[in-house]
Amino acid sequence: MNNSLNLIRSIIFLLTILFLINSCNSTKNEEPIQQLDNLNIDIGDGSIFNQSKFSTSFQQCFFITYYNWESNYTNVITNGKIQSTIITDKGFGSFNSQKKIFKHNYNTEGIITSSVEDKVIFDTSAPITLLYTYDNLGYLSTITFNRKGVYEFKINLFFNDKGQIVKQENDSETETYQYNSKNQIIKCTKVSYWSINDEQQKKEDITTYTFSFADNKVVRYTKTFNNESTFSTEYTYDKKDRIIEEHYLIDGKLDFYKKMKYQGNNLIMNGFNKNDKPSYVNVYGVTLSDLKSTKRYFYDFADGDFQYTTTFLTGNNGRIEFKEIYYGTIDNIELVGKSQIMEYHNLSLKKTKEKVMNVDGSTLYNVEFEIKHNEEGGNYYIGTKTFYDVDGNEISTSDISEDWVTQLVI
Repeated sequence: MNNSLNLIRSIIFLLTILFLINSCNSTKNEEPIQQLDNLNIDIGDGSIFNQSKFSTSFQQCFFITYYNWESNYTNVITNGKIQSTIITDKGFGSFNSQKKIFKHNYNTEGIITSSVEDKVIFDTSAPITLLYTYDNLGYLSTITFNRKGVYEFKINLFFNDKGQIVKQENDSETETYQYNSKNQIIKCTKVSYWSINDEQQKKEDITTYTFSFADNKVVRYTKTFNNESTFSTEYTYDKKDRIIEEHYLIDGKLDFYKKMKYQGNNLIMNGFNKNDKPSYVNVYGVTLSDLKSTKRYFYDFADGDFQYTTTFLTGNNGRIEFKEIYYGTIDNIELVGKSQIMEYHNLSLKKTKEKVMNVDGSTLYNVEFEIKHNEEGGNYYIGTKTFYDVDGNEISTSDISEDWVTQLVI
């Protein structure tokens, strides 16, 4: 349980700083801010609540993203009050997709006391509830995280008079932030504490994050762990401020990179390994949540030689429906088999039945997947896979002569 919470906390602190950049760069994320009530409400304990300052601090403290290092925040406002906040990707133009919606709850005095996850995309865990306290300026002072009514952890937040977050901490980590003259975060230092034995002795790890800017956009992000390993990401943009390249470096050496093409209603994302060999091709329509197809290239770990390619095609239900696998060479691939996902588990969106076919479409095997539920975290995952022949007899994977079947059915 402690390991799980430490992992969640680490993710929170790592991703928070990536959001802070955008919230401190401009006010575009908060276009409706002028429509908010700007009144101070005395809470009675020396702290106050203010709609505008809640929005400012909420945007700097939010912590969840999936594909982007930066997010957009849009407030839904009614009669001067924020009813909910929508979090979307940023950096991919019209292809930015919605990630989270938080609904805000008020008490009878008009103070936001909590927020609840209203919509989660690509996440089947139980929704988080955030509980708030405020400081004497109206900014968030603490956020307590509950899931299914059970306490998980709490973070303490500290803001300066400009509304910039300068520090946040919980019982295992502390982060401090440095700004440049343009109010952009250029450095974050995270100190993590880990228990190393039963005597409660703690080990201290220090991670430093630095950011370089050009035209108010992050062009390089670097993470250094204990002054040893360094991980960097470099970003290139087009004239519409859309990301067109991302390069990932380890200790200054290229490890992986991506290239994006914006073609009408499609975004094509190509991934390459450090040897310039293709790793994957994703095709999106409308938004990053609308994955139309994906192709994966697999190589031998020992010698790096090409092994096979798989493709996944989205059906009318918005989920992956058809899969194909190809052998051959990277420049001359040949279809050897395919499958169709016949059924999904509604709550988890994970497959429960899949039909494996020859190239001509004739059925070879049927597969059923056991869906398990993690009661503690609330998420679902696939357990065992059971294979059946065309007559409905259960068979072992050792009875399957085609290697590509188990490579395709993962």
